[in-house]
Amino acid sequence: VECSAMMNNLLELYGGACDMFVRPQRVTYSIDMLGPSQFRLGKEVFVREDLQLENARGFKLECSHFYNKKFVTTNLGDLSQLSTKQLKVICNDHSIDIRGCVEKTDVINLIRSKLGPDKQSAVDCAPCIVYLHGNCGCRVDSLDALELCLLYGFSLFSVDLSGSGLSEGEYISLGHYEQEDVRCILEYLKESSLVSSIVLWGRSMGAATSLLYSSQNPGDISAIILDSPFSDLYTLSGEVAQQMKLGIPQWIISSGFSLVMQMIRRSIRQRANFDLYAVAPIEHVQDCNIPGIFIHGESDDFVSPKHSLSLYEKYGDNRKEILLVKGDHNSPRPVEAYNYISLFIHRYVLTEKLREHHPEPLRVFGCSSTTKDLDCFYCKQLKGVDHSSQWPYNVVFGVGKDSIKLLTPFTEVSSQNITGVSYGDEILTMLGDYSFL
Repeated sequence: VECSAMMNNLLELYGGACDMFVRPQRVTYSIDMLGPSQFRLGKEVFVREDLQLENARGFKLECSHFYNKKFVTTNLGDLSQLSTKQLKVICNDHSIDIRGCVEKTDVINLIRSKLGPDKQSAVDCAPCIVYLHGNCGCRVDSLDALELCLLYGFSLFSVDLSGSGLSEGEYISLGHYEQEDVRCILEYLKESSLVSSIVLWGRSMGAATSLLYSSQNPGDISAIILDSPFSDLYTLSGEVAQQMKLGIPQWIISSGFSLVMQMIRRSIRQRANFDLYAVAPIEHVQDCNIPGIFIHGESDDFVSPKHSLSLYEKYGDNRKEILLVKGDHNSPRPVEAYNYISLFIHRYVLTEKLREHHPEPLRVFGCSSTTKDLDCFYCKQLKGVDHSSQWPYNVVFGVGKDSIKLLTPFTEVSSQNITGVSYGDEILTMLGDYSFL
């Protein structure tokens, strides 16, 4: 009976590992979670353009591109390169009625007939950050990076990688096929009139994908931001197996690990058509010749911080940074992580023209006078609380001894004392230990 139970547990280990690698729980979400298609941040107006791209395997990828509205050029010679939504933005700006237009060419011809040379204005293109989510994530995760990107003058491109979110595909591959998704995205962005240079910002699977793509495609990427990458899947799978509590003696797991891994490898090759052992960023990281920053949670018990440390040591460019922060694999990143990323962007990514507008790095939550009297911070995703931007993302409540302040990245004007104001039972429960509520 005991042997039978152990065998069942080994089979459970085998099945769970296969699902973890290629078919973890898939995130579903409403498009409303991406916020409004047009919004204001400070004095600038931004738009979100949703689009579909088709990768090399024929899967449709659901994508969103956030950019400053002024990036939509009205240089008539470039109109054919713009999307239908971008053309509509131009028409709205110039009060051009397109209700009679059937085809995209009809809209282009109408714009050309209505706008004279004196009204043409080409706007400089800007760097773009492409955000790549983790194995259980989706493009909604990119909202954590949105405000930092936009306020630096960049655009932000987010995607549901194949097999994730609302995109097509049955399986993920933890970086193997996701590299082709990145190639598809970059081909689209290079043809766009909105983008100059491109930065990859990846988390977990997205970070591994960023490393794999950047190392093998020199010149395509100007910098990479890597949050909790793994060094190679073989090492990671061994660590995960050791941690699983299945009632199996440790010596059995150790001695049978190679056999189990061969079974998992064979199964994944049959199901998802890729070799588990081939996904090894550590074998390519020395070929990265662009600035890179590594972020990792100190308490990450899924992908140990030593993975980032190993990758950092072998990283091929001297322009590299690393930061260990409080938190685990999936926890929201603390303020200092975004400040460190901001410093990295300012140092290595900003163009000379953008640096004129930002002589100093942007700081999350601004001056210390706003936060010096607060004891701790709680992150919570709320919709419509930040009145200056009005999209859902992680709003931070700073808790002091006798008050609570609502803080949102870079927009201190929206900070307010929320004592006595109801923001729902969930928030009150979270902060229920504070008697002044």
